[in-house]
Amino acid sequence: MGSLQLSNIEQLSNIKGKVKAVTLLTDQAYISEVHGDEKISLVEDELQQMGFPFHYSAINSPFSFVPLKLRIASLYAIRNVLQLTDDQIQEMGRLATRNSAFTKLGLRFLIDLKKMAKGIPRHWQRHYTTGSMDVGELHEDEKYLVVRLKDFPVPKLYCCYLAGYILGDVELIGNGQNLRISETKCMSYNDDYHEFKVMWD
Repeated sequence: MGSLQLSNIEQLSNIKGKVKAVTLLTDQAYISEVHGDEKISLVEDELQQMGFPFHYSAINSPFSFVPLKLRIASLYAIRNVLQLTDDQIQEMGRLATRNSAFTKLGLRFLIDLKKMAKGIPRHWQRHYTTGSMDVGELHEDEKYLVVRLKDFPVPKLYCCYLAGYILGDVELIGNGQNLRISETKCMSYNDDYHEFKVMWD
C-alpha cells in the first residue's frame, strides 16, 4: 500500500482536536500481540518519515490527551508497515475494546443495548475533544442499531477502525450473534455525518 502521499500527510496535519493517549496504547498492544514487539520500532520509523516523530513508550499516562492527527497517523503507519487491509483495520478496532481498560470498565455495568445507547455520548466525550457520537436508532426487535458520529471529518481509514470499535463495544454487551457492521454514511463522501449500522441474528 506504500506510504502516504504528501497531500494526505498535509490533510492529517490539518486535523483538529485531541484524544486520550490510551488509544495509542491500544495500537501498541495490537502491534505487540498480533505482529510482535519487533514491529513497534518499524512503525515508529514510519511515523518519523511521515513527519510525526513519536515513541509509544513516551506515553506517561493513558489519561493524558494527544493530538488526534497523531493518533490517526499511528493508524496509517501501522497499515503501511504491516500491509493491512481495511478489514484488518476494522478487526484492529474490534480488538481494541479488549485492550482498553477504560472501555471494559465503562461497559461493565451496561447489561443491555438500551443502557449502552445512553452511555455512548458520554463515553465518546471522555475520549475525544471533538465530534459527538450517539445512537440514532435502536431496533432490538428488528435486530439492528444505528450509530451516528457528527462534526468529525477524518480519513476513511479511521472510519474502518471506528466501525470495528463500535462492533467490539456491542460484542462486550453480549447481545446477539453473528454481529456485522457497515458504514452507511461518511463525511469522506460528503455526507453530513458518519453513520454506522450494526446488525445481528
